[in-house]
Amino acid sequence: MGNVAATLAQVCEAVRTAVWHKHAKTSFLDKVVNIAIGSFLSLKWLGEKGISEEERLKRLPSMRKSMAFLTHTAYEGASKKTWVKEERELPRAYGKGGPVRVMIHKPIGSIRTDLPMIVWGHGGGLNIGDFKDSMGAEVLAMVTKDGGPEFCWASVDYRLVPEVRLPEPNDDMVSAFLSLSNKDLAEEYGYSVQNMGLGGMSAGALVSGHAASVLGKMGKGPKFFAGLYPMVDPNMDTASHQLYGDMDACPGVWLRECWRWALEDEQGEVSEKALKEGSLLHADFKALAGSRALILLGDFDLLKDEGIKFGEVLVNAGLKVEVMSGCATHCMAHLCDAEVKRKMCKWFRETLSA
Repeated sequence: MGNVAATLAQVCEAVRTAVWHKHAKTSFLDKVVNIAIGSFLSLKWLGEKGISEEERLKRLPSMRKSMAFLTHTAYEGASKKTWVKEERELPRAYGKGGPVRVMIHKPIGSIRTDLPMIVWGHGGGLNIGDFKDSMGAEVLAMVTKDGGPEFCWASVDYRLVPEVRLPEPNDDMVSAFLSLSNKDLAEEYGYSVQNMGLGGMSAGALVSGHAASVLGKMGKGPKFFAGLYPMVDPNMDTASHQLYGDMDACPGVWLRECWRWALEDEQGEVSEKALKEGSLLHADFKALAGSRALILLGDFDLLKDEGIKFGEVLVNAGLKVEVMSGCATHCMAHLCDAEVKRKMCKWFRETLSA
């Protein structure tokens, strides 16, 4: 009975927050998605205040199973009509650790040898999700419709926290990008190493952003970068965090634990140095000056304000940045705002065809 009561309480709270939110005036679809996440994934449950660290860690495996259940079937549906996919283990080319798993997607029936390649990071707060990324597949499938360009993309199965700490997930993205820059591998799948970019959603935009900075300083930077609803700064001190931190699509109580797991040291402390190094607001992007970049945000997303600041960092570094925001919560603007979807697809199509 206790579990049933707790589940009913989660559902009621999710409905209350989504339907009668004081500040977020969302669409019907957005409300449904927030209710579903709050009821069946319940990120707030993982970030619940007052529970022990032992209890939080006990909850994580079931959260990961729920995430896989919700996303893997959707990933198969979103990808099967557009791409042939193959799982590969790529040799470690940067940082510590073993091989890095990726899922490489090639357009069905393509015979081209010069396709663009997007190296992609999935969302999930750095602690849930994997390379079978339904949301990434859905976004990129949108780009291919109605005569959109052909391209390859590789979803990276970067390591998750708290099993590792930052910068290990970032290093996995760097390593994958460098391994995919191998000309023999590019020839096998039909993409050009001269036309490779980085992208990601939420936490995937964080690790892809840090990877872009590292690669740029190595002189091997991506040709373009796409950060969708980026997780940017561990300080979580902007107005949008206060206004929309209770939305179930990305609740602040959960996100704070995501950052803590990613940055804390062996003594369980998060230093000022770690906070600065974890933030994209302090990363160096000057080596990528002239490259194209997209920042996509949601008006009712707790990450909106830091996403705007991140866009300003890229502009100041000399990138050609387009920032767009739609009337939606976290990771929902491209689904709920037709004009934002159009502009997003236009950016990708122009960038991939350049």
